[in-house]
Amino acid sequence: ACDAEELRRAAQSKLDWGVIVTGMDRHGLLWQTNAVLGVVGLVPAADEAALKQAATQSAIATFLRIEETVKIARAFDAAGLRYLMIKGAALSVQLYHDPARRSGRDIDVLVAPEDMAGADALLHTLGYGRPDEDKAKDIIAGHKAKELGYLHQDHRTLVEVHDRLTDNATLLPWDFEHLWGDRELVAIGPAQIPTM
Repeated sequence: ACDAEELRRAAQSKLDWGVIVTGMDRHGLLWQTNAVLGVVGLVPAADEAALKQAATQSAIATFLRIEETVKIARAFDAAGLRYLMIKGAALSVQLYHDPARRSGRDIDVLVAPEDMAGADALLHTLGYGRPDEDKAKDIIAGHKAKELGYLHQDHRTLVEVHDRLTDNATLLPWDFEHLWGDRELVAIGPAQIPTM
């Protein structure tokens, strides 16, 4: 919750609302827009429209990612591929009991390394493909990326398929089997989705 007095004190220092809106977007805080706008006199009228527009665009993108998360989860289930949705809507449910509270920029799916090819084939059937800038990392000598990026050909949703949590496997050494054994199911709409 916003502290109205603290916000009013901050506003007296001539805030740059362009920077604030960009920061709220970058850090997934645009869901706080109504609380910010509810503090009378905080946001200058000239900046209020930009804040509302950014919040609306963020909400639309968030709901599209939630819909895609469910669609992808159902496709993985139907194909018999084990997966964990990480971050995004699943984490938002765990933290806030609301899949839309925490916005993000993509959908992250963790699969066992041996299932990367199956995940690739499945995402292609759903209209996703690897953009050239993501394919470029395939040719870096000695480098094995922790994820492959996929972009939907129509609505441009980005999905990252991970086969481990970090580039440096010694930072978080848990493999997929360990994480799968300790998974939790979260409800996102009609789906029960596995996550860490």
